[in-house]
Parts: sequence; structure tokens; C-alpha cells
Amino acid sequence: MRKGFRWSLGFGVIAAMMILVLAIPSIEAQQKKAKLVYWTMWEPNPIYTAYLEEAGKEFVQKNPLCEGVEIVKIPFSGYEAKYLAGFMAKKGAPDMFIGNAFDWAGTYDFADKMPEDLAKNVDAAVFDFQKTIGVFKGVRYGLPTDGGSFQLLYINTDMLQEAGLDPNKPPKDLQELLEYAKKMTKYDASGKVIRSGYGVRYKGHPMGITDKFLPFLHPWDAVFVDLNYKKAQGIVNSKNAIEALTFYGDMVHKHKVVSLEVGNPEDAFSQKLAAMMTRESWGVPYVQKHGPDVKFKVFPLVPMKVTPGPWTLFPFAEMVYKHSPNKKLAWDFYRFIWTKERELERHKRQNMAPVITANFDAPFMKARPDYDALKEMLKRKPGPHYDHPKCNEIATAYGDSILDVLFGRKNAETALMEASMRIERMLK
Repeated sequence: MRKGFRWSLGFGVIAAMMILVLAIPSIEAQQKKAKLVYWTMWEPNPIYTAYLEEAGKEFVQKNPLCEGVEIVKIPFSGYEAKYLAGFMAKKGAPDMFIGNAFDWAGTYDFADKMPEDLAKNVDAAVFDFQKTIGVFKGVRYGLPTDGGSFQLLYINTDMLQEAGLDPNKPPKDLQELLEYAKKMTKYDASGKVIRSGYGVRYKGHPMGITDKFLPFLHPWDAVFVDLNYKKAQGIVNSKNAIEALTFYGDMVHKHKVVSLEVGNPEDAFSQKLAAMMTRESWGVPYVQKHGPDVKFKVFPLVPMKVTPGPWTLFPFAEMVYKHSPNKKLAWDFYRFIWTKERELERHKRQNMAPVITANFDAPFMKARPDYDALKEMLKRKPGPHYDHPKCNEIATAYGDSILDVLFGRKNAETALMEASMRIERMLK
């Protein structure tokens, strides 16, 4: 019995050792090192995404399972199709990416739900406006990226003074903005506008056309779609919306303070071909780079019937691909960069408004010409939150109606009636 027992015991020990040896490769496989791949289509912000590669090198020192971060740049034009192809194929897809939560967690189920601890950390650190960015149906999927993703009013101060206007006093409402534009517009001998009093977005993607019209639509207490996404007629073409778009079109055709030939707002403004424009806060470094001799100030958006608050049609957030084999590592990396110090350094290098509220009063922000305007806008009640899976499609349809008015093909009432019918079909 003892010999048999010893033999059985010895065999059991040997068997256990064999099982342990066989198990070692699978443990190693689970701990295989990985390089995190990040996809971006955010063309105006190359430094912002490049910072991730540097942070990845520091992250490697703290997490031996990571081999760093690789940035893959996707052209903005048509990026949705390229993202979708990669996500559907799974193989070759990124671990992390930047985009809209309503697209990749709403229209498509490719965004991973943010771990609860990180989500609570994010919501506790940002302004109310950013608490909806990266969120879909109450669930947080991504980190908000830009503390100034809403539009502000830019005015060339040399042109203000040339027109006899006080550069420290912005227009008090949109009607006065029109009066400012009249005084700052320049014409050639034939009466053609050669310097716009106000720079209008009139080319490019129709969604962008809609976006640059909203600083006029929202002050008229109107929206481009029912925020419950149930109906369009009577909302898209409401009385206030018709008044706002009529005013916008009249700037081109009746008052002739806008040229549809000088280029889009940020370029026209940087080349001194437009005296005013609305743009997000990234317009500050853009103008400083492309128009270094342009003297300008930045102000909060002006009211009309109501005072507009911050909003965005491009609520970009950094997310994790749901089917990534490295998603735990990816979330650990996001935890690593979501600190006051790293967030500040990242935005400072890009010269972009930070997201964490504690960083807004940093010296580099106080030196920016839009600091006071940003702070004032962020005190206001947030504007409409556009986050429906069909939001891009709806904004595109609406943009077509704006172009019809800008180019004199239709009046505002007809263009918006047709847009409401088209959008109604989308919602159904």
C-alpha cells in the first residue's frame, strides 16, 4: 500500500509539473507585449495627437506590456468610411481612435464603454458643456478633447479702428454686427465686395456650412432639428429659423457685406479679406500662424432674441475600439494621460484650450486673445446638444438649404420647407 501510495503521489507531482510547464506558454501569450495603435482624422491638430507617441514612451516605463503608441493619420475627407471598414474587418483596426460617440457608439456599436472609475474622474474634472462630449444615451465612451470646441466671434481690430469703431466694444447683437460689417466692407470701382465685413462659410462639406450658420440660428432661438429627433416640419422651418436664414442671406444679397469669392472664413480672415468671422478656439493659433500681422480680438457670440451658449456639431472624443485585444491596456493608457499635468502639457503644446477646468487659468491661456471670451461662454447655459446617430446626415441636408439661400437659388422659407420635408423622411 505504501509503495503504491508513493508511486501515485510521485506520479501526481510529475503530472502537476507537466501541467504547469504546459501552462507557461499560455500565460506568456496573455502577457505578450503590444503596441497601441491610435487613429486620427483631426487634421488641424497634429501636435495634439503627436503628443500621444511621446506619452506612450513614458507609459512603457510604467507598463512593460506596452511597446508604445503608434499614430495613424486618416484624411478627414471620407474618414467615416475608412474607420468603418477597419472596424468591421477587425483585423488591422486601431486600439484607440478619435471621433463622435453618437457615430461609433450610436450608429455603429464599435466604441467600448469607458470604465466607471475613469468616467467619474472625467465628469468631475470638466465644465458642464464637456460633460455631454464623448457620451451617448447617458453612457460615457470617450475623453473630451477640446475645451474650446464652440464658436467665438473674431474681429480685426485694425479694421474696427479704420471704420471709426471702438476695438474694445464688440457688437451688442446681430443687428449691430451687421452695422459693423457695413462699415468694414470694402468694394472695388464696380461695387464688387473685395473685403467682406463678415466672413461666411460657403464652400466645403454642407455639414460645415450648417455649423458656421448656427451662431445666427441659435441667437434667433431656433435649432436645425427637433432635439427629440421626432419631427422636422415646424421646427426646421420655424418662423425664427426663417428669420435667421433670411438675415444671413441678406448679408450677401441685400446688404452686400459678404463675398462668396474670398475663401472660407479662417483663410479670408488670415489674409485680411474678411473683417469678422466665427470660429472655434483653434482659430487663434491658425490666424497667428497664417496671418502673423493680423491684429484681432476674440469675443463671446452675440445675442439676438436669446443669448447663445456653447455647443458643437463636432463633439470629438478619444475612444477605445470595442473589439481591440488590447482594450484594457488602452484604457490604462487613457488613465495615464488623464491627469491635470499631462492634459495641460498636451494642450499647451498645441496652443489649444484645455478640457480640465483646473487648467483653464494656466499662464498660456491667460495670454491668449480668446481667454476672456472662452470663460464668458463657458459660464453660459450650454446650447443645444446634437448627438443623434443621424445628426451628420441631417446637418448635411440642412447645409444644402443654406447654400441655396447664399447663392440666391431659393428664399429662406422655400429652402427650409424643402429641408424640413427631407429631414422628416430621415427621422422616420
